[in-house]
Amino acid sequence: NYALSDDDCQHPGGALWVRQCILDISKTIGRDTPREAADHLRELRSHFGMPGTLHDLGVSTRDEIHRLIDGGVNPRQARNNPRKLQSEALKTMLYNLR
Repeated sequence: NYALSDDDCQHPGGALWVRQCILDISKTIGRDTPREAADHLRELRSHFGMPGTLHDLGVSTRDEIHRLIDGGVNPRQARNNPRKLQSEALKTMLYNLR
């Protein structure tokens, strides 16, 4: 969400506010950047044996990701996410994260 813009931000505070919050969270966990914070959280997940990717959960193909989104995720209900989520964009994002 750090790369969100005013065009795809749904938080009333705006994109700048969201990015500052993400920076604050990064600093709170002892990392200078959101990328470093994400890397640290991945290391923690790995350390505790938690799955870190969809592939780790058995979801790896484009068709499986599409079924996951189409059957179980309603982006309009993701109002607590600061970025507006569109089904196709979410599918692409998840496919790239697998």
